[in-house]
Amino acid sequence: MRPNKYTHHPALDEADAENLVHYLEFVHTIPTLGWPPQREKVEKDS
Repeated sequence: MRPNKYTHHPALDEADAENLVHYLEFVHTIPTLGWPPQREKVEKDS
C-alpha cells in the first residue's frame, strides 16, 4: 500500500474512532512518574 493512501478500519464507525482518539489523548495526559524504570549500569569493582 502506498503511504499516501489511507484505509479505515472496517469495524470502527466514526463515533467509535472519535471515542478511541479521545481515550488515547486522555491516557497521554496521565503522569507516569518515570515508569517504566530504566536499567542502571552496574560498575564492576576490580
